[in-house]
Amino acid sequence: MYIDWIDYMLPTEIVSNTEIEMLQPDWNVKLAEPRTGVLFRNWFPSTYSAVDLAVEIIKKHGDIPDTIIYCTQTPCKDLPGDSFMLHGMLKLPNTVKLYDYQSACNGFIGGLSLARGMLLSREATKIMLVTAESYSKRMEWDDSQRESRLLFGDGVAVTYLKQNWYFAPRSLGKITMYSDGNGYDYFYGDSAGLHMEGKAILEFVMREVPSLINTILFDCGYIIDDIDLFVFHQASKVTLDFLNKKLKIPKEKQFTNLEYIGNTVSASIPIALKDAELQGRLHEGMKVLIAGFGSGLSWGGTIIEW
Repeated sequence: MYIDWIDYMLPTEIVSNTEIEMLQPDWNVKLAEPRTGVLFRNWFPSTYSAVDLAVEIIKKHGDIPDTIIYCTQTPCKDLPGDSFMLHGMLKLPNTVKLYDYQSACNGFIGGLSLARGMLLSREATKIMLVTAESYSKRMEWDDSQRESRLLFGDGVAVTYLKQNWYFAPRSLGKITMYSDGNGYDYFYGDSAGLHMEGKAILEFVMREVPSLINTILFDCGYIIDDIDLFVFHQASKVTLDFLNKKLKIPKEKQFTNLEYIGNTVSASIPIALKDAELQGRLHEGMKVLIAGFGSGLSWGGTIIEW
């Protein structure tokens, strides 16, 4: 299987740390910047949804899939899944199969794993993987939501995947994934908003993700020196700094876009891949290692022959 294209869109409302500090002067936003690494983020207005952006992306490209896999932890409605709203708004044929699932920071990797299985089994030939988040609509303006307000941004990415029985650009290697439900309450949402134990999440990343990266390399038959670019889930600056230092990843092989869009959860990896390509940091012939990790707990990754 290979990635035919990736595209994304962000809401038009850009919110700076200065604006947040004006609204919440007691939050000491500047003190948090070195840890979050976020200066700006995009949030949806109340009249617009993540599905609206997904529709715009797909219409722009004009491709009609035979399968849509839709990942979000912030659906527009409790039911049915957002993929059905997307299907209706695009007026797609009723032969298009629809799948919705909830996953956060490792959602893109999980979606690739699902898509890979469908494509290899020939149950699908053209899959659109939508990773869409609107966390801003689940956050309140109180002190308990301060960390979330400063860290998360909204965004939608669409990744178009196809079958291939020969070498093609952007081919995926073996996908490695792990789960641990014992940490389900480190980060969860309910009617009161988002609840995040930042310290516990960071400790989980420090404990599990370095060995994940080494396993991905081993499973795909590479070492760190073979990889041209590392694109991790854009969790926070302190998280990315730890991983890059622990794994001794050269600065020229690191990529982040966290500063200007924040942590876009399941959409963060495909958005980062697209940005890396647009900036000339990622081009054909390169090997890029991607890894997601976060709530669930869930962590995983693979290597793409770009």
